[in-house]
Amino acid sequence: MKLFSLFCLAVAFASPVVAKPNVLFIAVDDFRPELGAYGGAHIKSPNIDQLAATGVRFDRAYVQMVICGLSRVSLLTGLRPGMLEIEDIDTFYRNTVPDVVTLPQLFKQQGYTSVYVGKVFHPGQTDDEISWSRRLTPAAPRGENQSEYQLPESRAIVKQWREEAVAKDLYDPSTLPLTDTPDEPKGSPAMARHSSFELRTRTGVPTFGPIDAATSRKLLHAYAACVSFVDAQVGKTPPGPTTEDPVSREQKEQFCMQEEGQSSKARSPSTEGGRNF
Repeated sequence: MKLFSLFCLAVAFASPVVAKPNVLFIAVDDFRPELGAYGGAHIKSPNIDQLAATGVRFDRAYVQMVICGLSRVSLLTGLRPGMLEIEDIDTFYRNTVPDVVTLPQLFKQQGYTSVYVGKVFHPGQTDDEISWSRRLTPAAPRGENQSEYQLPESRAIVKQWREEAVAKDLYDPSTLPLTDTPDEPKGSPAMARHSSFELRTRTGVPTFGPIDAATSRKLLHAYAACVSFVDAQVGKTPPGPTTEDPVSREQKEQFCMQEEGQSSKARSPSTEGGRNF
């Protein structure tokens, strides 16, 4: 199970004279619309639910491409993959649409300081010089710890959070619902499916064939725990959903939990919407 990563795009005041709001953009990889705000009663996500209740919730915001790098670029440029002229993860968008204005770049043009931490654009395509004012934490030199958290006190906080997450188990795996569509669609072409490689390489997961109910529930348990852990961080992050400063949370990529015999990203295009995208 690929754990979630939490990234923030923080945009600060450019001048104390001009009354501009701070803007916080939170991106979370491999999320599904399986939250309390979307009717997922079995998922404990009170902070994200509050953010959705006090803001704008999008019910038909479909992923542009079932691959991480390209879906990021599509979101942050406002261009469809076809307009970007990119069909793979390795092509840098500045090579195909060099003059496109990205979301953080637009903020810069309006007098903001655009700062990021973590993975916003795809690694190697961060566009630091044009899109960003600066990165919040310098990258560690090659061969050293690649964590975003370089200060000992920061690592201590992360360690404490992880221990708290392990100690506070919010879920009973037996109550988590398994998919009701575990089999491949009859007559579907092989090219519409994928091998679930991101999951099948994990310890304890069979490399091929069906995944039994016990393993499925263990995976769902881990997924639900990750969602609640991310939700807890959203609750700790200023400015928070009760202030006047805008907060945006983005979830991207279609992520399967054994629907139609597939797991992870790059799922079959034969179903859309609902809890499957």
